[in-house]
Amino acid sequence: MFRFIFLSIFFSIYLSNSNLESLSFKYSLNDNFEKIQSYSIGLSLSNESCFIYNFNWSPSNNLILSSSFIENSSNDNSDNAFYYNVGINVITKNMISYGIKINTFKFHKVFNTIKWNKYFINKKIQFNQFIDFYLGLSFSYSNQISYSSLNFMIDKKITENFYILFGLKNLFFENKFNYNLGLQFTL
Repeated sequence: MFRFIFLSIFFSIYLSNSNLESLSFKYSLNDNFEKIQSYSIGLSLSNESCFIYNFNWSPSNNLILSSSFIENSSNDNSDNAFYYNVGINVITKNMISYGIKINTFKFHKVFNTIKWNKYFINKKIQFNQFIDFYLGLSFSYSNQISYSSLNFMIDKKITENFYILFGLKNLFFENKFNYNLGLQFTL
């Protein structure tokens, strides 16, 4: 299993369309939020000046269904670009979560419609009762792109139902970073 993951990461460095990879990396933000009783909604701002809207639903204690939307009509290469994803996140007893997200980017001038899958695994490290750290690895793949990234996220409890989030993502072996800062409200 680990050999397959490392081989995938190695080949993802060499087998990718760099323009498409940069675009998909720009919109593949850290949007995993695990502290929900039933529902949560969130709003974040990224370093690319994109607003990210998150919706999460937890039908059981160890399963989260999530969705994110980004509308960024101000970026330079798009006409009226719209990004969304749908994901499934499974949480284990030892604070490891893993899952898959299906990402779609539409109405772009150059690439029009792009779809890719993102596979991820995150480890939660609880610092104290109010702050949690998440370290993760993700692999994004389609027939046009393939890349791996390291993920880091912090969430801090403000009140009973409000959390502040900070996420950072790095493309393996390259000097590309993206980050987002946001609020999450749980119901």
